[in-house]
Amino acid sequence: MFIFRLYGAYNLSIPAFRQLKEKELKNPLHRWMIFFDKKSLKRLMGEVIEMDEDIKLADEKFNELLSDEEAFHDYQMRQLAKMELESELHYREEKGIKESKLEIAINFLRKGMELDLVSEVTNLPISKLKSLKY
Repeated sequence: MFIFRLYGAYNLSIPAFRQLKEKELKNPLHRWMIFFDKKSLKRLMGEVIEMDEDIKLADEKFNELLSDEEAFHDYQMRQLAKMELESELHYREEKGIKESKLEIAINFLRKGMELDLVSEVTNLPISKLKSLKY
């Protein structure tokens, strides 16, 4: 199976998806997996882009992002910050550190993380984060 649960969320495995003998283009999940798999054949990639408006839009946005070096750099930095936040939260959960999400959010905000990024990772509303004293 190429879908599994980890940390209460669903995760998709492209290597496991590649092992499927039949890729069903009628299945939206299969189309997205083909789109995200860098080893997909160009012909197959073009086919899923043409048959799915959401994938076509994602492809256009991705190509737009790649053409703007500054935007691409900002995107990479945001992804790195997000991974750092998520890693820290998972580490604390695994080690049983009894620190509330609010305390964690305050620490990240003190480090200069963006409000929307901290909100996304901690699942705390931006309005609550704005009210914190940090």
